[in-house]
Amino acid sequence: MAPANRIKRHAGSLNVKTGTDKADAALIADFDLERSMPAWQPASLTYRELRDLCRELSSVKKDLVRAKCQLYAMEHLHHRNASVTALKTGQIEFYAQAAEEIEAEIRKPAGEDRELKEKIDRITKVKGLGLITAVTVLCETNGFRL
Repeated sequence: MAPANRIKRHAGSLNVKTGTDKADAALIADFDLERSMPAWQPASLTYRELRDLCRELSSVKKDLVRAKCQLYAMEHLHHRNASVTALKTGQIEFYAQAAEEIEAEIRKPAGEDRELKEKIDRITKVKGLGLITAVTVLCETNGFRL
C-alpha cells in the first residue's frame, strides 16, 4: 500500500477528479499494479518505546508552558486567589519533574544501543540539534527507514 500523498499525485497525473469509494479503490489498485512498493515494516520495540516517550515529553512540555503562562496571568491580577496560585505552582513543579524523568528515560536507550547512538551522534553534529530532537526524528521515521 502506498502513502496517501503518492496516490493523490498519481490521481492528478491521470487527471482523475472523482472521489467515490469505487473510483478510489480502482485508483489504488492501478497504482499498486503500476508501481512496486516496498513492504511496510513495523518499527522496532526500541523505536516504538522512544516514540511514545518523545510524544509524552512534548505533551508535558506544552502543559508546562501553558501552566507557566496561566501563573503569570494570575500573578498580575488585581485580586488573586492564593490557593489557586499555589495549585498552579504545584502543577508547574509536577510538569517540570515529569519532563526531567521522561528525558532521563529517553537518554537510557540512547546510550545503550550502539546503532542508535551512532545515528544520534551524526544528527547532533548539526549545530542546534540536541539529543531529544535527534531521538524524536529517529523514532518518528523508524531510524530513517520511512
